[in-house]
Amino acid sequence: MQQDIDRALKQGLRAEPSSLSLDPPFDPPFDPPFELRPHSRMREVIAERLTLSKRTIPHFSISIACKLDALLALREQLNHHFFEQHQATLKRQGIASVAASVGKKGSEKEEGKEVVKEKSFKLSVNDLLVKALALSLEKCMQENIPVNVAWTDEGMKHFQRVDVAVAVAIPGGLVTPVLRDAAARPLLALAQELHSLIARARKGKLQPQDYSGGTVSISNLGMFSVHAFQAIVNPPQAAILAVGAGEKVLTKNASGEIVEETRMYATLSADHRAIDGAAAAQWCERFKNIVEQPASLLLVHKHVM
Repeated sequence: MQQDIDRALKQGLRAEPSSLSLDPPFDPPFDPPFELRPHSRMREVIAERLTLSKRTIPHFSISIACKLDALLALREQLNHHFFEQHQATLKRQGIASVAASVGKKGSEKEEGKEVVKEKSFKLSVNDLLVKALALSLEKCMQENIPVNVAWTDEGMKHFQRVDVAVAVAIPGGLVTPVLRDAAARPLLALAQELHSLIARARKGKLQPQDYSGGTVSISNLGMFSVHAFQAIVNPPQAAILAVGAGEKVLTKNASGEIVEETRMYATLSADHRAIDGAAAAQWCERFKNIVEQPASLLLVHKHVM
């Protein structure tokens, strides 16, 4: 109360004797019981690189919200198309029912010929986002927006194509296999290679050339229901895009009606030595436009020289 404060200012505060007495004094241990396990070489490399990144790279981040509904609809249409193609192939091979092949892999002999029984290929949301990232960088290159770059003490590297490093979680750490010339690759070919790289990464079968280089990175934690996050730049690159989950939200459309849409948050972390804030914002804007109007993902592009 006010009178308590006035009295304390006039008379001073007196220490009240503690009613809690421990005899003998209790000295808690610093740590709970633990087992000390030596670091793996992978964990040591990750620690060294990320410490170097945070210590030497002046990070800044920009977040953007993207409507995901059109991209999800495109993915559904393409996967349905792949399924129908696969069904037609199975029928040509003499298999009466597609259902008989679902969930079975490998091959078997039928009437003296080899019949392949595999699931039809399915695009993931991540495949489309990797392609969208590559195309947004290529568009920036065409418009002379310097974001596909890397800082060196001797000068700025301006890359002439887009190589996307994709973060893949594996037991004990993280690897970043690289999709070369990702903007110029057809979507299906890019997705098939990405699936192959991820499978080999999880089996520990990547070669050094598979994860060397890259002009930009992408890290997607949407499958873990992560709303949004900031990733650490992967040196010597200058930027990494962190992608969260698609979430259903209510919003108003152009007519003022309340509608449901799927919204995804993407956060770009960038090296401020190499990329200015305005350039990063323009890059994010182009990425958002491609995600929300994804027809360009189906076009065949040529990289900028």
